[in-house]
Amino acid sequence: MKLAVRFFTKRGEKVFFILISCAGFALFFMDPFLTVLTLVVAGFIFYDYQKAKKAAGKINDLIKFDPHSVKVVSIAGQNKVVRVSCQVNTDLPISLSSPLREVKLSPRELRRGRYTLDLLLSSDISGYYTADSIKARIFGPYYLVRKEKDIFFNLEFKVSPQVIIALAKVALFLLGEGRGEHPIPIKGIGTEYADTREYVPGDTLHYIDWKATARYGKIMVKEFFQEIGQGTHLIYDIRATGPLSQDKLATNFLNTCLGAAEQGYPIGVTIHNGERVLLHSTQENPRDVLKIVMGYILKSMRVDLEDIDRLIEPFAPFQLRSFLNKLKEDSVRKILELEVKILQERLKQPYRFLVQFSRKINDQKQFLLISQLSDDVVELLQFAEDIQSHHQLIIIQPTEPWRETENLEEAYRWYERERKIIDTLTRHKVQVVKQLISG
Repeated sequence: MKLAVRFFTKRGEKVFFILISCAGFALFFMDPFLTVLTLVVAGFIFYDYQKAKKAAGKINDLIKFDPHSVKVVSIAGQNKVVRVSCQVNTDLPISLSSPLREVKLSPRELRRGRYTLDLLLSSDISGYYTADSIKARIFGPYYLVRKEKDIFFNLEFKVSPQVIIALAKVALFLLGEGRGEHPIPIKGIGTEYADTREYVPGDTLHYIDWKATARYGKIMVKEFFQEIGQGTHLIYDIRATGPLSQDKLATNFLNTCLGAAEQGYPIGVTIHNGERVLLHSTQENPRDVLKIVMGYILKSMRVDLEDIDRLIEPFAPFQLRSFLNKLKEDSVRKILELEVKILQERLKQPYRFLVQFSRKINDQKQFLLISQLSDDVVELLQFAEDIQSHHQLIIIQPTEPWRETENLEEAYRWYERERKIIDTLTRHKVQVVKQLISG
């Protein structure tokens, strides 16, 4: 039966079962009609097999690709379609597939003729993917058997992290005038309406949305945008379950820094790994902070600046690449100075350090924590309570860690863990968002 499963189609398995049944009854009853029927069925299977086997033996002559080699550079999370001309010189049905799960082919089934084959390339995780063939499955004329063979086709698929786009945007900002005119829209106390959400114990009844309450049958409250002109301190927790989460965290960190810098707001930055502070800067000039942040990202993540030429088409690639290379070199010294200072001061227990730091600030600040919420919820609640006693806090959690797990059970545990943490934080008046609303 293993042989049947290996090269028989589903239709072929049924016909093979009929063949075995006819042969058994023919031997048992010594019936000549069943004997002839057995031979006929066997003949069909043998003919189908021979046709498929012969075509598989010369598959590289029967199917020709133009071009037969493709090199593609893309960005994580984006779809890229590459069209390849395909000439099929057989009447037998042939199904094509890629050995890479990041590559899908359309149309999948071909017969004699010329086709335009679409290669849909997509990956959420940056990396370098290669294949030296396309898998062909050749069916017999009656769809009873199939043979599998590889067709020579060289594919190189390089996926750059999403953070490269954020790097390019920040570089363009630094190369330009670099100041916006409008405040970053963030939900809070203000006058401009943002949206409506369900009432949480502790909300003021002053902002009840009576129309929405009547419509949904539960108490709903309005939220408004607030302006954060008093300055921002960004906290970047680098801990991530995998490369996908790491890329999302870094991208949101850069985008958030850029959003604050575009308004000209004073910015401070703290980067930590849960155990100790890796980088802490109270430099409030947004342009200087952006340079430090970009230098850290370029130093800590695998970003190939050569890819900018092919990925950032609307921009000036050479100018951007030169600027980023220079920034990478210039920032190393500044980052090393900050890291040496941190080692000298032994800044461990990041959240305790940040609370102590916040108490030294007289003016109210906006603290933005970009994190996958890897900490215990009790520790997060204590940190939020301490910060919010004098300042404002928003937690940005852009990742979906369950997508990087090995099985469904682990994915479910991660999903439930995050849901419970966010629900607990929300009940205690801590705002958690996927990303800040862009202006």
